[in-house]
Amino acid sequence: MPVTHLPLRRSASVGAVVYAVGYAVTVAATAGRTGAVAAIEIAGETADAAPLGEILGSDPASWIASGWLFYNAHLVPTSVPIADAVNGLGGLTNQSLLATLGGPLYALYLLPPLLLVAAGYAVVRTAETPGSNGARNAGASVVAGYFPLLLLGAFVFTAGAAEAQTVASPAGLSSVFLGLAYPLVFGGIGGMVADKRTSASSPAGEVADA
Repeated sequence: MPVTHLPLRRSASVGAVVYAVGYAVTVAATAGRTGAVAAIEIAGETADAAPLGEILGSDPASWIASGWLFYNAHLVPTSVPIADAVNGLGGLTNQSLLATLGGPLYALYLLPPLLLVAAGYAVVRTAETPGSNGARNAGASVVAGYFPLLLLGAFVFTAGAAEAQTVASPAGLSSVFLGLAYPLVFGGIGGMVADKRTSASSPAGEVADA
């Protein structure tokens, strides 16, 4: 399916909206959890483990902590300063804060896939998708709106260490790889589901558009 046949304007808008909805839901689901995030113990190389809030010098802003957890829900770890940062030493370690908190918050791992499947489904149900792989490609094209925002967020959701020149933020390489993989895979699945439903609902004897 040529790129010119993809509903990029529509899918980019849907992808951007889904990213915003996913973050908003995460903010609501993690309200009041900033203290728990700040209390997570981070190991050091030469220093004893210390709470993340102590390493940063203060608790992270709630919107930043929610951003970290939102990215963790995409399997993107949070790159945080090691405990040695309290002594002015650099160094980072990757950790899933969401997995550490656990409990009911594990449900957040389902949020990005479900939203992206719904996004791909919506795009295909409201656009022409010619070609044998048209529905899959059109669904996956939500990456055009989702990935740029997810990549931008990796630079926005940051908090610096108090005594060292390091920052806590979503891990960069994981943000790039998984920021592409999630919308391409789950958006594509949503597109194929929409295509199957369209084919199944076509009148008998009528061939649905490929």
